[in-house]
Amino acid sequence: QVGHPQHSDGVFAQLMRDHPEKAALTAQDWFRALLPRGDFAQVVKLAAQQIIADPPNANVWIRALLFATQQLHDDQPLRELHANPAPAAVVWRQLVETELLVRASRTREARAALDRPWAADGPAYNLIYRVLTLTALKDAASAVALLDRNHDTLRDEIAYYMLRLDALAAAGVTREVMVTADPLLRVRNQPQITTFLCAHLIRHPDPTLFAALHTKVERENMAFNSDTIGVWFSLLS
Repeated sequence: QVGHPQHSDGVFAQLMRDHPEKAALTAQDWFRALLPRGDFAQVVKLAAQQIIADPPNANVWIRALLFATQQLHDDQPLRELHANPAPAAVVWRQLVETELLVRASRTREARAALDRPWAADGPAYNLIYRVLTLTALKDAASAVALLDRNHDTLRDEIAYYMLRLDALAAAGVTREVMVTADPLLRVRNQPQITTFLCAHLIRHPDPTLFAALHTKVERENMAFNSDTIGVWFSLLS
């Protein structure tokens, strides 16, 4: 994989051709192999392909496409997706149109696009994208309001708290960060919550939240073993 990336890519491509019934899982393995070596050009090709070929997992692939094209400073794959008449591509047109406005620094038009109604039956990632983009445009209040209005439709509590904490932290409202984090700090013996809060603290260092998290871990007397080692490493980060 590391020493022979072209051979590795060839193997994955052949597996997807020869075993189409396992193509979705193979594509995910290929994606995980591409990330450590930073092959964003191949990530773009794979993500663009899978958005069409694997609609059930398109929420993941559209995020991969956005990230990789951003790293490459190349908007053409987004324009191609926008022009694609396939039903699996059409559902992403509103998101792609908005993203292209953001990348062109047409902020007023991008805000208008974010504020317009989006299809209620659209992809689940649409809401996450809108909240993330409002946060990036330094409008945390609108991001939190949008998120709270759609809390029930998100169906992912960790994603809800991640988006809300990031928006509030970006706005620098420490008190509201602690209010939002409090329900998570009260949950006992759930290592994944500790890992999640550590990831947030890496993105947004906050001495008050870190002290509260440290107290939580000490109170729970979390064991150090193969099941929790990832959590401990997250704390040490």
